[in-house]
Amino acid sequence: MVAQLYADSFHGAFGQADNLAFRFCEWADQEAEMLAEVLPLAKHVQVLNMHGNPLIGASGLNAIAAVISTGLVPSLQKFVFDREWGSRAILLRAACHEKGVPVVTDQKLQLSKRIRARSASASTRETASTR
Repeated sequence: MVAQLYADSFHGAFGQADNLAFRFCEWADQEAEMLAEVLPLAKHVQVLNMHGNPLIGASGLNAIAAVISTGLVPSLQKFVFDREWGSRAILLRAACHEKGVPVVTDQKLQLSKRIRARSASASTRETASTR
């Protein structure tokens, strides 16, 4: 009974999450492969951030690629890569491209947030000056 309660809690929380951030977890292939097994349960995930896990090799990245390419994560809209993956992530990049999921590095993501913040700040100043 307790195990079922934990399972129900996991499915509820993980299944409803729209942003999964596994940054700087020091993951390797085994952890990435375990994520690939449960990723289809994340029915609402829009952003998957795995930056800061340079030890994940081709095996782990290919497991995630297989899940994405089969369409088991249909709501995914952005994948934040680790720059260190390089050629190990060829199949993962291809799977994301095939499904129309933009791939960004954490560096590009931070830059885009700063640009949006500046734009919002400028817009606020402009609105305030017209009053």
